[in-house]
Amino acid sequence: MCKESLFKLIREEEVIIWIGSGLSTYAGYPTGKRLGEILLENLSEHEKSLINNGLTLPDLAEEFYRIKGNNRNQLIKILCQTFIDTKPQSTKLHDLLSIIPHFKTIITTNYDTLIEGSYKERAQVLYSQLQIPYIEKGKIQVFKVHGDLSEPRSIIITKSDYENFFKSESEKNLYWTVIKERLGTKNVLFLGYNLEDMNVSVIFDRITDVLGPDRKESFLIAPHLQRHKVANLISKGIHYIDLNAEDFFSELIQEIKTHIIEDLEAGKTSAETFRDFLLNNNLLPELKTEENRFRLRSLNGLDGNIEGKLNFTVKNDPEFIQKINEYFKGKKFGDF
Repeated sequence: MCKESLFKLIREEEVIIWIGSGLSTYAGYPTGKRLGEILLENLSEHEKSLINNGLTLPDLAEEFYRIKGNNRNQLIKILCQTFIDTKPQSTKLHDLLSIIPHFKTIITTNYDTLIEGSYKERAQVLYSQLQIPYIEKGKIQVFKVHGDLSEPRSIIITKSDYENFFKSESEKNLYWTVIKERLGTKNVLFLGYNLEDMNVSVIFDRITDVLGPDRKESFLIAPHLQRHKVANLISKGIHYIDLNAEDFFSELIQEIKTHIIEDLEAGKTSAETFRDFLLNNNLLPELKTEENRFRLRSLNGLDGNIEGKLNFTVKNDPEFIQKINEYFKGKKFGDF
């Protein structure tokens, strides 16, 4: 039931998607745990001996920073080599995401550029409060809450970075205010996350504290979570759906295709989202307004051709049915 409920909310444009590092692993990028290992690999044996085992990524990054003389240069270089200089092995999942215009807001803790790479000019990347006044309404807003490597000072990775971002004064930060407003008015879908990771738990616990029990529903999609982890999600008020990302996107796209016309005509999906979804599927719709509602008037392919299956019902009139048969057999031409 959780999956059906989530699909319905997405079709009604009521869901924000929050993307973690797990969604980028298929492209060859590391998880938070692997990133910590990469940091250690860039230390000498003596430097490694100065760091305790089992540290979380923020604590490990903090130690790395201090060992390097409180200098972030080497830390940022490693992040750039890992996420910018290394080309993705595939962009399949992010390309699937980009053809679903129902997600108007995307929040991510990832350092890679897979999201904006798939959306191209349709996305607007935001990582600073200085960018908030320039939000473009017609674009998909991608909030990179851990910063963007094009601006090294925006990067959040060390324990000190987290403490600075979530200190009480951050309530006055316009960037955080906008994110809080989005989270307060929409349902949230976590994808590519293990909420036991410290860097994720800190963020979600902060959201929970700010929004309180009146916040809207939250969902997490991940395959085959252990029972105790599912129990932890439930304790946080998060619905768990046992599904991998590829199957989720495939099922969701099919669900949208099945209901997109009725959702438009019922006013559950905006005309803009309807057009964008069809254009992303190489279809060109023509709409008409009727009693303050939009209805589909005609459908064409972007290149003038449509390939697919059309189901429709006709009245039980022998003469009418004969005309239809003649039309499809090519005995008559023109508009029908």
